[in-house]
Amino acid sequence: MTRRFRIPVALLAAGALYSCAPERADFEVELAPPIASRFVVHGNCFAGWYMVVDIVVHEMRGVDVVLDTVSLRVEDGRTGELLGERMVDATFLRARLGELGAVVPGHGSLRVPMSVGALNGSVDAPAISGFIVVTGEVLGNDEHGRVGASYRLSAVVTIDDRPVPISGACTPVLLSDSEDRA
Repeated sequence: MTRRFRIPVALLAAGALYSCAPERADFEVELAPPIASRFVVHGNCFAGWYMVVDIVVHEMRGVDVVLDTVSLRVEDGRTGELLGERMVDATFLRARLGELGAVVPGHGSLRVPMSVGALNGSVDAPAISGFIVVTGEVLGNDEHGRVGASYRLSAVVTIDDRPVPISGACTPVLLSDSEDRA
């Protein structure tokens, strides 16, 4: 074979090998709009704040993936304060979402339920700036082995400021007649 034909043949062979390579899963990760809510027990007893920070995992190449773990770390975007960390595994996802709860179908998505708390703050509002940075990792297996993706996302937090119910175990104490006169 002459030198003139070696390069095109090599390129053709490389292309053929690449087209025979197995397709591997590829993730994109999205943050569902985060919401900070009051944690209320016994009807109206304020116990603190928590934040729902669901992660949506999208598979981009048409290959099914079984998730092993999804982790996240949430920081206040302005102060850098750690607001919480969380990791869920396939067992948690199956228990929460059903037998196929850890599967991200090819070209499909899976919303992974996540939350952090307790957040500091008064009954009126959590002590956060309202802007968060979420980092983490998604790990799983496709038909050819281990796949994963790291992510760094930011978002504005919606504060669920519905009032604490009036009735419940923590009914406000009324002032006695002697306290009213003071």
